[in-house]
Amino acid sequence: MEEYADADFAAVSDAWVNALGDVVNKDKYIEALQRDPIALGRDIVWIIRSSSLRREGFCNTIVTGNQMSWFTNEEGEPIQLPILELLHDVKTRILYVRSLLPLFNFDSKALDVFFQAPTNKDITDRRLGEMDWQVIEDMEIVLEVPHSAQQLMSHEMLLVLSQAVPTIETIIVQWQHLSVHLPRCAPYIKTNAYVIVMFVDPTLRLTWIEEHWSPAEVLKVRTVVLEKMVEYRSRGLVASTMDLTLQVTTLHPSQPLPIKLSSRYRLPTLQLWQPSSSVQTVEQELASYVTSVCSPEGTDSISFWAMSRSAYPTLYRLAMDYLPIQASSVPCERVFSSASETMTKRHNHISPILMEAIQMTKFFLKKE
Repeated sequence: MEEYADADFAAVSDAWVNALGDVVNKDKYIEALQRDPIALGRDIVWIIRSSSLRREGFCNTIVTGNQMSWFTNEEGEPIQLPILELLHDVKTRILYVRSLLPLFNFDSKALDVFFQAPTNKDITDRRLGEMDWQVIEDMEIVLEVPHSAQQLMSHEMLLVLSQAVPTIETIIVQWQHLSVHLPRCAPYIKTNAYVIVMFVDPTLRLTWIEEHWSPAEVLKVRTVVLEKMVEYRSRGLVASTMDLTLQVTTLHPSQPLPIKLSSRYRLPTLQLWQPSSSVQTVEQELASYVTSVCSPEGTDSISFWAMSRSAYPTLYRLAMDYLPIQASSVPCERVFSSASETMTKRHNHISPILMEAIQMTKFFLKKE
């Protein structure tokens, strides 16, 4: 979700027709996308929730709009919007995107009533335009697919294990269908996180992909990883070879001091050995990692990359960003459940630092 604003629309046509029959211009759509309408929507929620007057004004706008028939569906028929509270500071993007749509998706007249009120003149610049809402609606279409699957697999009353494989297949088929019939949604669906995480796993690397995927797909994976490495290098997210050499020398205090000074200031020295100042290219780093023998099964990935940081500096940064991605939200839910047992009604003034210390202590005790 964090990178949705960087989606590549090069393969999408210059214009298309939306569900209402309106022609959407790609350039204007991309401009709206780069404004990050989801962040704007989140700001609106925060602003409204931070003031009791605005909360009441927003609620009154919906009530008055329902009475005056301001809100209509796609056929132009009046509809009644539910009077609901906006979620405040929700970190899970899909939740507040889905909560914003039914409450904010009314015509410009109702928006003007709310944003042009005397108490709201200072937030008119946060107003979402039609193209902003077009972007959010497309995002909702894409996210509805995994959301429906998650709802099914989280059902408490049905035996859902039998639906696990069909549900995963359904996600793939539905996203493929969206990519074909709604090409504008295809850039949001494409994600390389799975193959990158598999690649930076030292026990897998490219072995599983090479065994189960076609040569064309293997080449595509290598290209994806290489492009991401180039991106990291260009953004300055990778320490130089000289910096890494300095970190290594600090771990060996027995090394002669002239080597450290020459490394720091690049001075000539009488020592026969000097740290190499050459920086391997991303292609060389990638080839070196791929051709190396895979680590034994059960290897701690974090420990491996901590020891291999100087050998693969770019892949190290890539691994540190992608390996922490959770395959399921269950561990996070357990953390929140554990926190609720600590932060009770009778213990509701625990400081954030103490709360973190208690939670980490509980985690390590359970782990032991």
